[in-house]
Amino acid sequence: MKLNLKNQSHKVLALSDQVLVSGTNFIIGILITRLIGIEDYGLFTLYWMIFLFLHGLCNSFIGLPAQIISNQMPDKSVYLEDNNRLGILLLIVFFTLLYPAFFIYDYTTSASFGYGYWLFPFVILVYLKQEMNRKYFYAKLNLKKVIIIDACSYLLQIPSLLILSIYFEMSLNLVLLNLSLFGILGQLIFFIIKDKAEVPFEFKNLPILVNWNYSKHLIITTILQWFSGNILIISAGSILGIASVGIIRVLQNIMGVLHVLFLTLENVIPVKASILLNNHGKKQMFTYFKKVLIVTGALYGLILIVLKFSGRLILTFLYGIEYAKYTHLLDLFIVLYIFVFIGTIAQLIIKTLKLNIGISIAYGLTAIAAFTLSVPLLETFDIKGVIVGLGLFQIITISTYYITIKRSLR
Repeated sequence: MKLNLKNQSHKVLALSDQVLVSGTNFIIGILITRLIGIEDYGLFTLYWMIFLFLHGLCNSFIGLPAQIISNQMPDKSVYLEDNNRLGILLLIVFFTLLYPAFFIYDYTTSASFGYGYWLFPFVILVYLKQEMNRKYFYAKLNLKKVIIIDACSYLLQIPSLLILSIYFEMSLNLVLLNLSLFGILGQLIFFIIKDKAEVPFEFKNLPILVNWNYSKHLIITTILQWFSGNILIISAGSILGIASVGIIRVLQNIMGVLHVLFLTLENVIPVKASILLNNHGKKQMFTYFKKVLIVTGALYGLILIVLKFSGRLILTFLYGIEYAKYTHLLDLFIVLYIFVFIGTIAQLIIKTLKLNIGISIAYGLTAIAAFTLSVPLLETFDIKGVIVGLGLFQIITISTYYITIKRSLR
């Protein structure tokens, strides 16, 4: 009974943490849109794609190994400590690349927004480390500490933004400054509450090869996924204008309530599934995934139904009456996210089975489709072309996942 209660508590804490992070990002997205306007929010979204790209690389090479590979190591704590150090070295590499790149961009363009160019790389790096810190505590099954660092890095941004908006004229620079301060706070708290390192640092002990053997296909996948998912957004900004990027991001922000479920699954399922696979085999693992599909699918469907019948009201309440005209686009997103859910479960199965090459193939195909179809879709369907394209990419991805899983069962 105690073990069952502990397992249930673990799930509740994981969900609570993801609600905290996704809920904060949801509210901040609304505040930024209202405080600095849809075009500046679109500009922020375009730059934030750099974070999303690097986060995918870090999660593949540092985060997922922390959750999955650590369970197969003779000394989990030693591995996690060395993995954390490897993550810091990776950020140093990113630092040497990002700042020269931003300097060159600032020097060669006239679109500068002041010190924001110097804050943006720092914000990207500090929140990359925050995501590594979360995976570190998730791997240690210490979710209370995850909630603590997330509350410091994310939740406190909301009252701070509101206070800044009272005393200052808001700009993208102030938004970035706010992100920087609470990102630093999160890092300080992490180093205070993490387990003290009792493992001496030796470069040869860093799990570079171990992580690479697990994540090499995922890294390729991340690159392909970024291009397949974002080339449409970037093309929309070029063809339809920056405001179109802001509109798409506003709608994605509303759908972000579903990402609470996705990210909770990603943080909890791989650990449990990998343990079942290693100790009991594929049959037990697939039984577990069937339960996950039924339970989470029911909750997911309920949320989609609520969004379908309340979409106009939600848009009006959160962003203003002028955004109600985009309800038809929100309806398209609801259909899209049915495919997203199916693809998410299938991807978790593939990651657990270590068939990551299947994910690489899927995103390779979608990247080709993105480069080929982005301009025709946008010219034919206007802003709807972004959602239609994402739907086509999901169908390609799910089909590839199905074939990969099917072959593994032979």
